[in-house]
Amino acid sequence: MIFKVFRGRRADGSAPLPFSKGGNSDISFDAAREVHALIDAGDLAEAERRIAPLAAACPSDPDLQFLLGRLALKKGDNRAAAEYFENAVTLRPDWAAAHVELAKLYTAWREPARAQACYQAALKVAPDVAGLHNNLGLIHLDQARLPEAEHCFERALQLKPDFATAKNNLGRVYRERKQYDTALACFRAALALDPGDIHASINIGLTLSELGEHEQALAQLQTCHRVAPGRTVTICGLGKTNFELGRMPQARQYFREALALDADCADAHFGLANVALLQGDLAAGWEGYEWRTRMPRFAQHYSVPEPRWGGERLNGKTLLVNAEQGYGDILMFARFLSRIGQPDATVVFRCRPALVRLLRDFPGLNRVVDAEAGETVAADATIPLLSLGRALGIGLADLPGPIPYLRALPGLVQTWRAKLAGDTRLRAGLAWGGNPLRRHQHGRTPPVDDYHALAAVPGVAFYNLQPGCSADDIARFPLPLIDLTPGIADFADTAALVANLDLVISVDTSVAHLCGAMGRPTWLLHSGVPDWRWEIAGAESPWYPTVRLFRRRDGGWIQALTAVADALHEISRSRLKS
Repeated sequence: MIFKVFRGRRADGSAPLPFSKGGNSDISFDAAREVHALIDAGDLAEAERRIAPLAAACPSDPDLQFLLGRLALKKGDNRAAAEYFENAVTLRPDWAAAHVELAKLYTAWREPARAQACYQAALKVAPDVAGLHNNLGLIHLDQARLPEAEHCFERALQLKPDFATAKNNLGRVYRERKQYDTALACFRAALALDPGDIHASINIGLTLSELGEHEQALAQLQTCHRVAPGRTVTICGLGKTNFELGRMPQARQYFREALALDADCADAHFGLANVALLQGDLAAGWEGYEWRTRMPRFAQHYSVPEPRWGGERLNGKTLLVNAEQGYGDILMFARFLSRIGQPDATVVFRCRPALVRLLRDFPGLNRVVDAEAGETVAADATIPLLSLGRALGIGLADLPGPIPYLRALPGLVQTWRAKLAGDTRLRAGLAWGGNPLRRHQHGRTPPVDDYHALAAVPGVAFYNLQPGCSADDIARFPLPLIDLTPGIADFADTAALVANLDLVISVDTSVAHLCGAMGRPTWLLHSGVPDWRWEIAGAESPWYPTVRLFRRRDGGWIQALTAVADALHEISRSRLKS
């Protein structure tokens, strides 16, 4: 919520910034105030009549420029308004209200750098105005500059502790960081400060959904929809929550309702894309999936100067494919890199350093570039990796494609084989926890204690594949784990270790995608939340033929892990017999 400068009181509860700075103006305060009152009342004809003699008498007066800007705004001529406000701050650089009006216009036009500069200029004049800090924080938040946004909202709350809007926005920062419990506390505190704050109410519903409390989220969002109908954020939240509950007709209905209100609602298009992909309509799914590039939390990653490639002939040109999203997404869609298939073209893949060594000799790639090394790539066209499905016209008949499409480096396989030498038991890798920063992490992985279900299986050696865990984590785990992860530098090492294992048991994380891409026997512990990569039911995925799914049911994770234990028993017995 952006605070208003003239109408009533600002969202932070303090008096408005002055609409006249005074000082060197040739227009009297009373004359300016009367015109402002007419503009506020909507009597634009009379306001224009009053301004005419002022314009004739002092055309370069900053107060006049500000009045003309407000009048243009009321008439709907925002470009003219911006020009007048620019004139006002040029004539009087220390006029906070004029800077704020410009900032609001630049925000609406999606020019965040200019909006930020205007708010910063206003804060130089009025550093103790909580609403200005809040608005600057929103600019940072929209650009995913979370530390800067947090600082602004915290400063706003220091200046005005009961500023509900800033408290709500601080919660949004925590939500973007996936600190959902802290975010929920902020939203509830904002609602306590202002029980009518619909933004906080909606955010409570969205965060409950992120926490996996889908029925509570649904009830909260339905209440918000009744109280304040017509808000696409609420309707999309209802669509997403129904999707996660497996209620596809209801999800589709809500996403379409959002699009009826706003045909350019990126969240709704993206939601419908996920429904289509889940139901096997890849053509519609890929088309809608392109809307991710316009979603605020993703958009900054897709701003590139090169033209977007759409699958046409490259005719000897250079194509840059940019990796995106999580490691699992990258490993999954890497299969399509070899399908670009234009021998006269140069194909460059830019990805995070942990993948460079594994993908360096990938078929169809001329070069793999470390995205964090700052290397410039002279390309004629570019495409985000997950857009290859659309550009290449990938359908169900094209899946899974050649398996394996990722292979461990032979030299590394030998190195890791030596580390495992002498262990004649069934070697089972275990990736037992996902990325804690990923959305929907709550409920996505089994509680650690539930893994005790595997402890009674004889003849199995469990190798830790969970990155980033401490010695204490290993010691507290309810199974004896062989931990070789300190020797893993990147995915090339992980692939070489996996190549020496008989089986991998993994939650839905990058390790599962790596193993599936390598064609290794993999048992996936699936949360039960619908995901088009793993479909909505069954033990198989069209993407990875060597992956077997064990799905969480209403009884919790222990049922799925017991099924894993039973399957392990079968393999163990077979090995012992042989």
